[in-house]
Formats: sequence, structure tokens, C-alpha cells
Amino acid sequence: MTNEVFESWKKLPPSLSDKTAGQQLNISENLLTELVTPTIWWYSAAKPALILGAAQKPSILDLAACEKAGIEVIKRTSGGALVLAEPEFLSLDITLPPDHPLIISDITESYRWLGECWLETLQRLGVEGARLVTVEEVRAERRARDNWNEQQRHEHKLASLVCFGTLSPYEVAVGNRKLVGLAQIRRRVGSLFQCGLPLHSQSNRIANLLVLSPADREILTEILSNRLTSFDQLFEGYVPNVADIISTFESVLSTEKKGINHHTPRGTGDPKTQRN
Repeated sequence: MTNEVFESWKKLPPSLSDKTAGQQLNISENLLTELVTPTIWWYSAAKPALILGAAQKPSILDLAACEKAGIEVIKRTSGGALVLAEPEFLSLDITLPPDHPLIISDITESYRWLGECWLETLQRLGVEGARLVTVEEVRAERRARDNWNEQQRHEHKLASLVCFGTLSPYEVAVGNRKLVGLAQIRRRVGSLFQCGLPLHSQSNRIANLLVLSPADREILTEILSNRLTSFDQLFEGYVPNVADIISTFESVLSTEKKGINHHTPRGTGDPKTQRN
């Protein structure tokens, strides 16, 4: 694979709808092999695929429905929940060597710079009301679970099946609806940060591909319609050119890298921690 130089980083040629999600997943995970130089890679799958989180089992999926719809089923080693990859879902991988200044010991705080880059990118692209999900609101929601009733717990269990059904610190949301999801893999050779951005709405399709009762499918569809968003929903059908999204993010990232000294280690974290 040929590379271009993105400042002091490698920029791999984007793989936009020219490979399957399975092929792209193999490339993605190989980025952590003998990592020396920070690397950036954009991609979107040639056809739809459901990507299971690290701890999820294929048994949660209606495999017959997936096969009938021509949807590939694969499993990744990062994140905790399901992602629907497709041509209209833009993904980004960033790999960093272990001694890079953006790698800090606190797993949660290590997402801050990436979330900030995405927030500024979206603001430049005209997304109104975009915000970073805070650590405090995620912790408050977890504390509130102690007082939830049985129905609330059941709805949370359903929502947690899907990456975009819940919010994690430093992801980007518009109101309470997630727009950019983040995940991370840490190994001795370095760290892989993964980002996902739906360009078109997915909320009305995912539930039908899971092993759920008709009632739960209806509940999950409603949950996702309230908890995830996409460019076409935000701009009433308009979706920015992917090249503009990429160039805007890279411009922001270039500026961010020049100011990395303000990211200082805080606390400790398990270097094997992963999340969606």
C-alpha cells in the first residue's frame, strides 16, 4: 500500500466504497503491526455489514435476515457494541506510537483531543448544536441507573446492543443524539483510534437485523431514532461531500497536533481498555 506524507504522519489512500468491511477490518487491525509513524486512514464499506463489538456474539443477530439483505457479518477487536458499516458510513482510523504525546495513561481522557478535532470539524461544516459528551454526564447517567425501573433497564439493555445507542465521553452529539462514535485499541506497539460518522440515517434499519421480539424491535427503533443522528437528518437531506469532510478534519488535526502539549496525563487506566 502506497502512502503520502501528511505533515510528519502517513496518510494512507482513502478506501471509499472499494472494499468490503471485512477487508477493511483486516487492514485496520494490521495498522498496529510494527507501528513507527502516526498514520491516518479513511474508509467506507463497499456494501453493508454488521460489525460486532469485541464482546458480542453472532447469536444476537438474525443471520437469516442479514443473509437475505446481503449484509456481511464480522467481528472487531474494539468497541463494545454493534456498528452498521456501509457506503454511507464514513470511518477513520488513526494510529499513534506508544511514545506519542497524544497517548496518555488515562483511557477516557485520551479521547479528548480526538473529540475536540471532530467538534471543530463539524462546526466548520455548518453543524449547529454539536457538542462534546462530557465525563460528568456519562457518570451521572450511570448513577441514575440505580433508581431505574424495570422498563428503563430493559430499554438500556436494548440500546447498549448498538454503538450509536449510547453516549461515551468525548464523542460528538447534537443534543442527545450521537453523530460521531469513538473506539480505541491499545497494544504495546501503539494505539488505534477509530471513528464512525453516519452520513445517512440508520435508525430504522438496525433493529430488524437483530434477534428481537416485534415489541422490542419497535422499542429499539424508537430509541435509535432519538439517540443517533446523521448528516442527512441535520441538513434536511443534504450531505457534505466526503472530500470536504476529510479535508476539513485534516486541517483541524494539523492545527491540533501543533498544540498537543496542552494534553497532559491525568490518572491511570488499563492499557487494554476498549469501548465504543
